[in-house]
This record gives sequence, C-alpha cells and structure tokens, in this order.
Amino acid sequence: MKDTLVQKPFINNILLLILFVLIFSVYLSTLPSVLTLEDSGLFLMSSYFFGIAHAPGYPLYTLLSGLFGQLPFGSFPLKMHAFSALCASMTCIVLYFLGRTLSLSKIASAGTSLLLAFSLTYWSQAIIAEVYSLSLLLILSLLLLSVKIVSIQQSDIDAASIKYKLLLLSAVSGLALTVHVPFF
Repeated sequence: MKDTLVQKPFINNILLLILFVLIFSVYLSTLPSVLTLEDSGLFLMSSYFFGIAHAPGYPLYTLLSGLFGQLPFGSFPLKMHAFSALCASMTCIVLYFLGRTLSLSKIASAGTSLLLAFSLTYWSQAIIAEVYSLSLLLILSLLLLSVKIVSIQQSDIDAASIKYKLLLLSAVSGLALTVHVPFF
C-alpha cells in the first residue's frame, strides 16, 4: 500500500513534465528567430532597454522578458519569443491544475491543456514577443487560487491558510494589473 502512495505523486509529476515538455518543445520548434508583426518589435525594443512600451506600459512583462533576454543563448528576438513560449506552456500547466481542482480526470485536464496549447490563435500569440501569454498565465493562476479558496471545506477552515491564500491572490492580482489592464 505504501508503494502506491509513493508512486502516484511521481506519476502525476511525470505526466505534468511530459505535458510541459511536449508543449514547450513544439513551441520552440516553431519560434521565429527574427522580428515579427503586431507589437512584437515594440516589445523587443522596450524589453531590451528595460523601457516603456505603449500605454499602459506593461512593466512586469518588460522587466521579466528583459531579464530573460540576458540569458546566454540565441539572439535577443529569439529569447523574447522563447519567453512568451515559456509563459504559454506554463499557462497550459496551470489550466491542467484548474481542471484537476474542478474534479476533471487527468486525461480530460491534459486534453484541455493540449487543446488550448495547439489552438491556432493561442499558438500564434505563444510564439511571438507578446504580453498575452504572461497575462493569461496570471489570469488562470488567479482563477485557480479563487477556486481553491472557494472550495475550502467548512471543517478544514484554518485562518492562517486562508490568510495566506488571500494574500497570494492579492499579490497575483496586483501583478496581473501590470501586464494587461484590459483583461480586468
């Protein structure tokens, strides 16, 4: 009995790792290595100089992508596109956790994540320097935290735990507001 309890978290972690690696590797294989259309050029420039993009400025995106751009691999545009791909891949993992929290099966949760990951519109924004991947990552994280707070059983109420989750919810909300205001 003890062996099965030890193996289940390991199997769940392997499933998540496979899901993440699959999505991220497909995104990486389709990344453009140069400047693309839309606002990508503006985000590349503002991230490179840690500057301000067009209103509302996207300070969290600029800071994180600028730091990611300092990593020692590839060209700066390639690194910016890879940052969006990383955020998009992590968003799919958060969606998996959201599905599991809402009592979906592992297969349904993984399938939902894959459907999002490889949908045409999401994929097109996930592989270019754009704020939408980071924004959706934060929004789905907010939704996951909210569902976890709401689903706390009356018998499991622990003031410290609820306080911690509400503080985390507040912090993520504040960060999300610095990425893409129109979502709120």
